[in-house]
Amino acid sequence: MANYTAHYHLHQWEPEDSFLRRDFNEDFQKIDAGLAGRGDCSLLFGSYVGTGTCGPSEPTVLTLGIPAKALWVSCGSRHAVFLRGNTQAVNFSTSDGELLEVEWTQDGLSWKLGGGLYNHDYQQLNEKGTTYYYAALYQESKEAPGNTRGLLASWGLVIRTQRIVKVPPISSSPVVVLTIVQV
Repeated sequence: MANYTAHYHLHQWEPEDSFLRRDFNEDFQKIDAGLAGRGDCSLLFGSYVGTGTCGPSEPTVLTLGIPAKALWVSCGSRHAVFLRGNTQAVNFSTSDGELLEVEWTQDGLSWKLGGGLYNHDYQQLNEKGTTYYYAALYQESKEAPGNTRGLLASWGLVIRTQRIVKVPPISSSPVVVLTIVQV
């Protein structure tokens, strides 16, 4: 008689066991269901043009049409990474960084400067006439975890580190590196 694996209860036959097609089909259904539950990850790429507004009372609004779990925005030397569940992000640049206050919606997000010493549109990733590019990570499954770390954990991954690095000679701009590892 077969033993079963610990996690998906797949058949593990003993040498004297007979093989049944039904057993194989059951195992393949379990494997298929297990893999389907690990993700449905998609990326959305796009761009927007800055309007020039900024400050605590004038947020930048980005409607994506999907419930993003993570968003990366970049323009020249300015970059920001937004993770669902976090209410703050940092606009990284070659010389300084600015704290952004973030609000998530079902189909996008908005961010504004946290009321620091200076309020410039470029600090809010909204410089008038400037094109910003973004990549949004989302999951189409209706059973998506509530935050990005939960989403990555559901795939067996964790964010180990987040750091800013320079990548010469390709770019003089800093690059945000998320080290994601399988657990």
